[in-house]
Amino acid sequence: MSTEDKSPYFSKRIRIGDVISPKDLIGTKDFTVEITMGNQDALVIRDKADVAKIENKSVFDLVEDLFVQRDEWNKKPNRGYKFVDQISKEESK
Repeated sequence: MSTEDKSPYFSKRIRIGDVISPKDLIGTKDFTVEITMGNQDALVIRDKADVAKIENKSVFDLVEDLFVQRDEWNKKPNRGYKFVDQISKEESK
């Protein structure tokens, strides 16, 4: 058995898909974020343009940033998707 410490690792996967059920939500998009991380308590984010700039982020901070980026991306012309998480409970009734 190796006593060598394992390196930290991190990966993220984003999926945008069409909602096919229930009927009330057909036409909206589902936004799924899958994050895998190991051997670390927080994510270490390095700025490639400035190697001295290092941030520690929690997984929840990263997810929040991804949703903000998604909403900015969605503002581009010819997108305008409606995501399930943007529908209020009143709209879905």
